[in-house]
Amino acid sequence: MELITPTLVSFCRSDALSQRYALGSRAMNANDLQIEVTQGENATVVSLSGRVSVDSSPMLRDRLQAVLQSATTPAVVVDLENSPSVDCSGIATLVEALKIARTHQVALQLTGLQGRLRNLFEITGVLSVFEATAASPSKES
Repeated sequence: MELITPTLVSFCRSDALSQRYALGSRAMNANDLQIEVTQGENATVVSLSGRVSVDSSPMLRDRLQAVLQSATTPAVVVDLENSPSVDCSGIATLVEALKIARTHQVALQLTGLQGRLRNLFEITGVLSVFEATAASPSKES
């Protein structure tokens, strides 16, 4: 993973900047992504609703960093069931969060990956670095 991560992150960051300027007024508002954090006994669940894009990934990055750095459970689960799309910057944000989780000895898991989004994570090889599950997490965990 260490070999692909810097390449993926730097590619996504430069691609994200060019997309932001190319899209102009069509750029997505970060408010289009809703983040809900639910503290369970065995896991903290970060539920995402909306698109994870170049505009919303900084907000997601900040939230994930805060959750991971103050984790009181052995695992953090990112629920993507209500996220129809994740762009390159969103994938880079999740990979960065995984590195932070490993530093803090917290398991970072993805759940709710379906259809095209799951295929994207499989094709890019990102899915293999996460502990992914198909079912939605229980908020009572």
